[in-house]
Amino acid sequence: MSEDVERTLDAELGAFALELQGMAAAQKGGRVGANGAAPGGGVEQAPIEDVVAALAVIPNGDGWDDGCGWDDWNTIGMAAWHATGGSADGYEAWSAWSGRCADKHDELACQERWTHWGRSPPARVGIGKLAILAKRATRGAWRQPSAAPEKEFDRDEEAMEGDAGGVPRARRPGGAGRSGGSLGADVGEGDGEELSAFMRLAARVVYVKGLHRFFDVVDRTMMDEARLCVEAGRMGVEGFAVKGKNGVVAQLVGHPGGVLRHAQGVTMRPGQGLLVQEEEGVCVNLWRPTELVPKGGRGDASAIPWEAHAARLIPNEKDRRRVLDRMAFALQYPGVKINSALVLLGGQGTGKDTFLDPFWAAVGRHNLSVVPGLQVGGDFNEYMQSAWLLISEMPSFRKRSSYEEIKAVLTTPPDKLRINTKGVSAYQIPNVLNVIVTTNHEDAIALADDDRRFDVVETAKAGDDEHFAELYAWLDHGGREAVMGWLLARDVAGFNPKAAPPMSRAKAVMTREAEPAAMGWARGLWGPDGPMSGRVLVTLDELVELARRGYWGAGDMARGHRLIAQLQKALVADTWRTTGVQILEADGRPRVWAREAVELYAQMEPKLLRTKLEEDRKRSAGSEF
Repeated sequence: MSEDVERTLDAELGAFALELQGMAAAQKGGRVGANGAAPGGGVEQAPIEDVVAALAVIPNGDGWDDGCGWDDWNTIGMAAWHATGGSADGYEAWSAWSGRCADKHDELACQERWTHWGRSPPARVGIGKLAILAKRATRGAWRQPSAAPEKEFDRDEEAMEGDAGGVPRARRPGGAGRSGGSLGADVGEGDGEELSAFMRLAARVVYVKGLHRFFDVVDRTMMDEARLCVEAGRMGVEGFAVKGKNGVVAQLVGHPGGVLRHAQGVTMRPGQGLLVQEEEGVCVNLWRPTELVPKGGRGDASAIPWEAHAARLIPNEKDRRRVLDRMAFALQYPGVKINSALVLLGGQGTGKDTFLDPFWAAVGRHNLSVVPGLQVGGDFNEYMQSAWLLISEMPSFRKRSSYEEIKAVLTTPPDKLRINTKGVSAYQIPNVLNVIVTTNHEDAIALADDDRRFDVVETAKAGDDEHFAELYAWLDHGGREAVMGWLLARDVAGFNPKAAPPMSRAKAVMTREAEPAAMGWARGLWGPDGPMSGRVLVTLDELVELARRGYWGAGDMARGHRLIAQLQKALVADTWRTTGVQILEADGRPRVWAREAVELYAQMEPKLLRTKLEEDRKRSAGSEF
């Protein structure tokens, strides 16, 4: 995670902690401190204009070399919080005052302190403190804008300060300055640091009640109680027992201030926020926005190097246009399921992964699950709880199981996917998963003849080592952002995400190659260069006999117990149809199959049809029939 992203995430978490505290307080009819006391210890609040006017004259970095120390910054913040009852207007006024010392101001630290005072309200300082400091800063000239009476507090501290010439007291000798870092850093003495870490932990996780797990919004992982305690220790949360009623989990889940977000379950809703309303209640959205910021577009030729790579990788223009439309549609319409998987078929080192690299960056690599082809299926399928699934390097298979396992998740219905992970009860998420497969093998997926769920595209060698080095250098210097912009600007009006992919040349090859051995052997007999290419009549018994004698490379496949069924399926796949006419041949009465003019042959007498069959057999090269 980059430094900029970490800072952005820190700010978002801090902002949420502040917002959450306010919401919890509103639900309870007012802010409540950690000890159950009302904010301000029951002290009357001041008009906001008095607070703003006082902060306007209290110096902090404007006109003097060093901003005030952390203790004074903290005290003035407590006074502003108390005087305004912790309102949003009060926070805005204090944060603006803090921002006048630009080299020390930290918005995240301000948010953390304001949230902390909501948990543990200050009971001594308020508008009176601000009035004292404002008068000293103006040599007694400052007056409250409102007619409200002044409320002064902490008179002992006032006497100790003496006449400071209008300047707040310096930082405590040996004490740390105001934090310029993240939440919980340099927060002073006492329990501030502990509470800061606690609030940061609360802002970082969401309690998923349906799974009794805590979802970490930073690492996007699900934590049980043990892992949460470990994370709490790593973040510096102290003073809590690990387990029991005083443990970290109990403090988070049962906190009277409602500092912890709750969700009923998890969901997958690309393009939506962290918490999403589903039928079962509010759910944690496992999807997260990409960190990539697009630039350029289709018209400014910003993605030419990648377009050139795509043209070399996928030479067939129709195939390439279809692939680019798929990728562009996915970015422009996140959350819309494409009811087919893209299969990139080609040898090693062709450039398939390089082609996909900027697309994954645009989608957000954290929204992608990568699973080797050998690991598809099994009891646990945690890899399916992502917006995208890449099945990499699918090996050679001659079985239907892999086809059925992948096909099952490619369409809706089912509208939900059942996710089974270790140690967690199975749960369901919306079926918005999109799939891409890469493979070097023509028989990687045993496709059915009438398949509508796989778009197989053949790839070629896209370049040499020098080409890939130059392309990655371009990608690393703004190329990924340019590809994202180009795809977002691409016209996809003609792309139908629910349509069946066409029968491309590569798909036809994969369909043939992945067939059962006997079926592939039979279809090869009457193929364009097959020994039975000119035949129009045949019997199933004839094919069985040829296979068992080992003709034309039949080999061991003839020993299979499904031989007859596979041969019959091969006939049907290549438009052979039975005439229904049985002829007398040797010890059997086989039915004759015809490849053309089936109705004509079906009307012939058995003897005539047998004569036609014997004549047709002479067209078979090397046959003893």
